[in-house]
Amino acid sequence: GAVDIWPGQYIQGAVNAYPGTTTFCLRAGVHSLTSSIRPKTGNTFVGEYGAILDGTGYWTINDGTQAAFRAHNEDIDYVTIRNLVIKNMPQQGIHAYYWQSDHWTIEYNEIGPNKWGIEFASNFTIRNNYIHHNVGNSSSSIAAERGGAYLGNLADNTTFDSNEIAYNGLEQK
Repeated sequence: GAVDIWPGQYIQGAVNAYPGTTTFCLRAGVHSLTSSIRPKTGNTFVGEYGAILDGTGYWTINDGTQAAFRAHNEDIDYVTIRNLVIKNMPQQGIHAYYWQSDHWTIEYNEIGPNKWGIEFASNFTIRNNYIHHNVGNSSSSIAAERGGAYLGNLADNTTFDSNEIAYNGLEQK
């Protein structure tokens, strides 16, 4: 019953075409991103084995709130992200700002290398992910070099369990 999204298909266009609570299956292959995916409340994104979200060379932006999945200053709740590789994002892999978004489930993903891995909010469940090599960028500025695995600003009642955190930048967490 999921909506298939094939490599080369505009993911945000598919999200926009369906109501919240829709499940999307990202089919195996490389899905090149040029901008953030903004989910709707209740959306589920499941990667078929081998599904990769890749920002390599297609997406350059200095706005630190940008991510493969983004909910910044928006009330987007109960989102599930499962079984995806999220890599080469110019900023974050997943960004759900603590201000409003909550109750997300992020599980069985490989997140890295990116500048940052995950920024999460209250009532998240983050489990069984491999979060690695989120180390910033190649700029010579020490501040620009910073990156890290995760940030849970005011993230009360969050479950962070059985994740492998490895080889991240100066700001490991």
